[in-house]
Amino acid sequence: MIASKLILWHAYQHGVAFDLSEHRNHGALAGNAHLVNGPPYGDAIRFDKGDDAVWVQPSDTLTELGAVRVQVRFNWQPQAVGPHRHNLVEGQLSFALFVNPDGSIQGTILNALGSWLGAKSGAGVVSPNTWHVAEFVHDGVSHCTLYVDGHVVDEGFTSPGPVRGVGPHGIAVGHWPEPGSQYTLRGLVDRVKVWTFDPERTGQHLIDDCCIDRQAIDAATPGLRSTGLSSGTLGDVVHQFLDIGRQAASVIAGGSAADRDAANDLARRALVGFATDDHTAIAGAILDAAGVLTAKAPAGSVQSLYDQLAVAMAPLPGATDLIEGRVDRRQIDALLAGWCLDHKLPPHRPDKPRHPKPATDDSLDPDTDGPDRHGKGGDGHDTDVVVADPGDPVPHEQVPPPDPATPPPDPEDAA
Repeated sequence: MIASKLILWHAYQHGVAFDLSEHRNHGALAGNAHLVNGPPYGDAIRFDKGDDAVWVQPSDTLTELGAVRVQVRFNWQPQAVGPHRHNLVEGQLSFALFVNPDGSIQGTILNALGSWLGAKSGAGVVSPNTWHVAEFVHDGVSHCTLYVDGHVVDEGFTSPGPVRGVGPHGIAVGHWPEPGSQYTLRGLVDRVKVWTFDPERTGQHLIDDCCIDRQAIDAATPGLRSTGLSSGTLGDVVHQFLDIGRQAASVIAGGSAADRDAANDLARRALVGFATDDHTAIAGAILDAAGVLTAKAPAGSVQSLYDQLAVAMAPLPGATDLIEGRVDRRQIDALLAGWCLDHKLPPHRPDKPRHPKPATDDSLDPDTDGPDRHGKGGDGHDTDVVVADPGDPVPHEQVPPPDPATPPPDPEDAA
């Protein structure tokens, strides 16, 4: 899964934590957090100590994340070395991104096992008094990636998803989302972005209106309506089904990069079989996946997944056929399209190009396309350092964590 839906975007222009994503996840400055306006910082919020924070209240878009991508542009300004962790942004009981006292950066989620676990760079990756862009991505299954200034600094494969929704205290920028002040950032933040998994966008990708059998969908729609099903009911089924799939995938893909690659190959085989109506290929991929799941899952959890699946899909006509695999592509297309009974998808356009390249959220962000309001490069540096996009097909440079005694070179020095 990819966290592709931008749900929070703060740029702190004029010291206002206005949400440019249009999801109304605005923030409120607290304590002595205040605007620093002018060279060399531009519009940035300074955090020093105590209650300094930007607080974002809980909202509908923060209650169900599934997967997450968090990006922060910041300038870390510690006054002394000590055991003080510096929070960049944290969603209560969900995800966190922070700088450790040794200059390492760490991203975690509160995973399915109840542990805060993710990825952590080597010491010295974050240089004091320097603008950096940090990014943490968790795919909602088991794989997470940590970037600094566009370079991968660590990956993790042992923190099973899905990513939980944000708790009742909301999101805190520059602070811990709890009453204590032990993790308050010392430094500046001038941009925060949060993306989440978008099931409706995934549904649109699954139902390509230029390629599916629309006659089968047209024939199935009256039957779905006659049973009392609506897009809301089917949406609930889709959400539950995706959650069950994430639970299974976190077991199959978790553990190592090799496990992740093997799981991706199983998914590829199943999708190719689905696209070509090759039932033998689909059955083979499912059986192999079930074998891996049974071998790796704790005792009793496999049956629990089957029980959850049966309950989730009970409202659907032909649920038994779906669960036991006795269904062809036209039926699946029709059931997925039923989720869109209330026009969640655009109308059919016969002239639509086949498989157009979707626009990315970053295409809407002027900060990534040229000099920003600070007169800096696209990511807050005097040089253009491209922030890693997990959807980008070009592999990002793999940078091993540096030796603690040797901080990485400042991008400005490479210009």
